[in-house]
Amino acid sequence: MKKSKFILPAVGLLTAGSFAAAISCTPSSKQKEESKEIIIAVDGVQKEFYDEVIKLYEKTESAKKFKIKTFQKDVWGALDINVQGINSKDVADIFYMPADRVTDFTQSKKLAYIEDFIPELFEEVAQKIGATKEEIDLMKQFGTIRGRKDGKSQSKLMAIRHNTEGLILASRLSETEAANELKNASTDTLQELVVQGKALLRFQDFWFGNGVLAGAFEKIRTTSNDETLKKTNLMQRILYTDAKTAKITSGFIKTNQYHDNFKSALKVMAGLFYPIYEAAYLKSESDFSKTVWGQKGITQGDLKEVLSKDVGNAQAKIFSLMTSGKTDYTVIGSWDTQNAEKSAKAQSFFNVVKTDNDNEYLQGPGAWAYGINSRNNGSSPERKQAFKDLFKAMFEVSSYKEYFKKDSKIPFSGKVQQALVDDVRKENETELNLVTEFAKSLGFKDYDALRTDAQTKISEISSLATRGNWGNSWSAENDKTAADAENNQLKAAELKNEIQKPSALSDEEYNGIEVLNILPLRNTVAYILGVSNVDDLVGKLAADATDNQQWLVGNQLLKENALKSEKAAELKEGAIAFHMRKVEKFIFGANGDSGEEKEALIQKLTNALLEDKKAGNSEKINTIKSEVLAKAKEFISEFSKNETTITDENLTRVVDLYLNTYLNPAKVRAAVLGIYENSKYVAGKEATFKEVDEKITQFEKKLTFNKLLKVFSSTQSIAEGGLGVLKAQKTRPDNSNPQFTPVWGFMNDQTFGNAELYKQMAEKKVDSIDKFVDEIANVLSQKFDEVAGKLNVSNSTTSVEF
Repeated sequence: MKKSKFILPAVGLLTAGSFAAAISCTPSSKQKEESKEIIIAVDGVQKEFYDEVIKLYEKTESAKKFKIKTFQKDVWGALDINVQGINSKDVADIFYMPADRVTDFTQSKKLAYIEDFIPELFEEVAQKIGATKEEIDLMKQFGTIRGRKDGKSQSKLMAIRHNTEGLILASRLSETEAANELKNASTDTLQELVVQGKALLRFQDFWFGNGVLAGAFEKIRTTSNDETLKKTNLMQRILYTDAKTAKITSGFIKTNQYHDNFKSALKVMAGLFYPIYEAAYLKSESDFSKTVWGQKGITQGDLKEVLSKDVGNAQAKIFSLMTSGKTDYTVIGSWDTQNAEKSAKAQSFFNVVKTDNDNEYLQGPGAWAYGINSRNNGSSPERKQAFKDLFKAMFEVSSYKEYFKKDSKIPFSGKVQQALVDDVRKENETELNLVTEFAKSLGFKDYDALRTDAQTKISEISSLATRGNWGNSWSAENDKTAADAENNQLKAAELKNEIQKPSALSDEEYNGIEVLNILPLRNTVAYILGVSNVDDLVGKLAADATDNQQWLVGNQLLKENALKSEKAAELKEGAIAFHMRKVEKFIFGANGDSGEEKEALIQKLTNALLEDKKAGNSEKINTIKSEVLAKAKEFISEFSKNETTITDENLTRVVDLYLNTYLNPAKVRAAVLGIYENSKYVAGKEATFKEVDEKITQFEKKLTFNKLLKVFSSTQSIAEGGLGVLKAQKTRPDNSNPQFTPVWGFMNDQTFGNAELYKQMAEKKVDSIDKFVDEIANVLSQKFDEVAGKLNVSNSTTSVEF
């Protein structure tokens, strides 16, 4: 499952609302009439998976008593339930969650304790998937939350792990070429690949970057002569309660006993960032042209985008540079494998190599798991049996197969993996015969010959015909005196340069593709709310939250009682703020964190452009623009403190500038779709470019599973001829800490993804890795000191309270 930009870790203190919800779902408040439905939220890519699950469930006796009811919701939206509460019919009975949400939902009492609710469920699921003893231990460890009750330590099983996913090294080179390079002692670490311009990484995203710290911490621990340090998991010291003082603190704080260890680990991490910072921010244009990046045609602007806190944009930039052959490697989530094959021309995949010669890369254990909504506490034995039957259906091979077809989901247990491999292999043999016959009908020797031809002939035009949005459309802070300043806009010329001209397009057709300036989302919303400096466009999840978040619109910017209106329900995140992406959906019709919604809006605009082209006018596009403008006015009237300060002319201008985020790819698609859909791939044959592309894509997608499984099951190093060995931390990075939320932002927005900080460092002549580490360490010390202080004042705890 692709991870959205905003993965919200544990929220923190138990609010009054969640406490009330917790009380309402206890057995004593069980409704007289037990629900005869089990509600499931279905993401678009999960449809076939749940169709299969329901088909299997319908064969059980439970199906006669309890029906499965589904509703459409993306995986993140299904977990966004703070407004409705757990008892709403718009909230599912089972939750599909990443690790951080297991902690969050446990703290806020949204999950049933599985071992109390259905004691035998875990064992029966483990038996169903044929899990080994080691796999059972890993399953239990992943779904278990450590906390306290009545002052005593406790552990509770809160979720059952469903899949395996992780971070892998992707390369645009063939497996043989990449393996030969990675066997070389001068290019067998991430640091060496970065310095030599061969790799670009999005490690400001702490889900990726935490593996660097963990590896450095492990090296410090194992080589220390201090017996206490040898027994200390330093990842658990990122934000923790000191047993001696009973106060919350952090190893990042200068006065903390572990600070020197943390600073040493930061230097390891800086080894991946400082070379990019130096080239992007310190080098003159002339000097940069002589660097490994400049010589490959990478610009300083490109490198600044790679360091952007908008990690989605950073990844898109890296993929673009891989596609154009300017860099060779990056680290991706396994959920992005199919995307990397298409958008980055990735051909080979490996387990992540060492960070540097002295430090391993130890990634956090990745997976999604199923938990049960705590409103089901007190269910009848019959309803509990229905949950058991449903869970078994979700862990069936045929169900996994349907999920994998859409989202690269790999089953957790080796036995199910092998069963799926066998199933896919049989299917692939049939499919190979079909695509081979198709290739021969077009005059090619075999499928491989067609695929090779299509790689150059189709890939460029295919990528344009399915183009998504690109460019940093999240936030710009070049001019803090005016959110809509031209200096904050992404320029059309730079955006156009991102579009490579396909050979199938004439110069005239390519030059006719119009791309327009973009004003990023936060700047747009800031302008609409009358906020000049985007730094002021922030909010908190709750009044007692410890840190402002850039993805929230706080109530301080809204009119009095705005959060109480009916329309506010679809925008709220937490108690006192709107979610920026929900504001985007309210006005523009798509949540930028939802791939499906973005695709739907781009396609809607594409269709409008094509209809207008046929009619010789711009009526359809103007209608959409008018609808968006009306929603912007509605938002201002309903929620903004500054509803009378913006002229219609300026509002139209600003709203159109952000809509270009979606209109630009629509313009690109509309320009090439005619060629893509109608032009014959081979003269005299019926198959079009689109038909050939779809045949190849569908077949290659089925082969991706084997590639991924080879990586995850590899037990040999690359030097030994394998694909490397996955090395991971034993526990999740948050270590069941409900106060972990700010850490993700501190490591990205405030430091390694902070463009403003990089500019300040350049002005201060921070021109060595030691100075760089000092600056980063200073910011982190300040930020962690602030959050620890606030948590201590509010008597918060770093343990989940059962």
